Amino acid sequence: LGCVAPYTIRAKKLFQALWLTGIEWDDPLPAEINGKWISWKDELERLSAIQVQRALVPVPRDQVGRSELHVFGDAAEAAYGAVAYLLTQARDRVLQVRFVLAKARVAPIKRLSLPRLELMAFLLAARLKAYITKEMGFSTDKQVCWSDSSVALCRIKEDPQKWKTFVANRVQEIITLTELIQWRYVPTADNPADRLSRGCTLERLLKDHLWWNGPDWLQQPESEWPRLSVVVSPEEARGTDPERRTTVVLTNTFPAQGLQMVIDPTRYSRMEKLLRVTAYYWRWVDQARRPRGIRRESSSLTLLELQEAEKRWVREVQARAFLIHRIGSGSTEWPKISRLTNAALLWCHTHPLLLPPDGTIVALIVRRAHESE
Repeated sequence: LGCVAPYTIRAKKLFQALWLTGIEWDDPLPAEINGKWISWKDELERLSAIQVQRALVPVPRDQVGRSELHVFGDAAEAAYGAVAYLLTQARDRVLQVRFVLAKARVAPIKRLSLPRLELMAFLLAARLKAYITKEMGFSTDKQVCWSDSSVALCRIKEDPQKWKTFVANRVQEIITLTELIQWRYVPTADNPADRLSRGCTLERLLKDHLWWNGPDWLQQPESEWPRLSVVVSPEEARGTDPERRTTVVLTNTFPAQGLQMVIDPTRYSRMEKLLRVTAYYWRWVDQARRPRGIRRESSSLTLLELQEAEKRWVREVQARAFLIHRIGSGSTEWPKISRLTNAALLWCHTHPLLLPPDGTIVALIVRRAHESE
């Protein structure tokens, strides 16, 4: 039943500490461990004084008005555990709380952070609740799991996929075995599972009312139960919990606005047509910006306007393909630096434009170049 688990966990911790020393079977015990072992062994004489109620339900089943299962979990650096109590209320309104079952385990040899150990205590409590519910043979009206770890309470309320593997796997099992609404916060002073995580002497355990009967407020109406707000850790508040899975998102940054938001180049089969439409568009924009009295008269497109239209398309293609906007402080296109740079040729020949290998604009430029040959 685990009714003396707070006592036996001390021996388990001694065995683990002894194993970590690496001594052989025939070697004498270190003085410190030997002293603790003798002290623990001497307490065994008091074990016969332990008395446990055999009946979980003190009244006939048909006289039970309501029943509740309460499971408490806790963890410390060296051990963690869970303990369960069954509360029954007879039809004559008499309330009784009985010790059901307890489990205690030493912490893994590989050192874990305290929040991880608290989560393991959560999982042990969830498994204990599921086991008792299955083996008890009857259903209870309410099931509540209690813990004094606000960090672990926050973690089980989030999507398991947000956590790293260790936490995610345990959170997934916890929410499978229990419902989130069943988890509540309990002050450390009222948590009987604290005896499991820290251990205690047999003499103290015999007189421990909290261990054998649970917190006194269990026998009070639910309105008298602890209603403490869960305190979120600073790491959680900043969203920098070390157990949170890091998601790297790679994105392309495009200009918020561009020509393609106004003119669709896929509608044109020739570069000349696209440039004329673009040039007229920018002429209209220029006219709209001018005061009404000084607007210039409409005329045929100039070579300068057509060249500026082509430069705008080239700059937009480069910005989208290479994540650039301008070269230096100017607005010229990005030329390609190559072995031709030092050749005795015109600048436009030694510094050809850098364009991506595909795209509508590039296809139109290439087609125009081939047709002009």
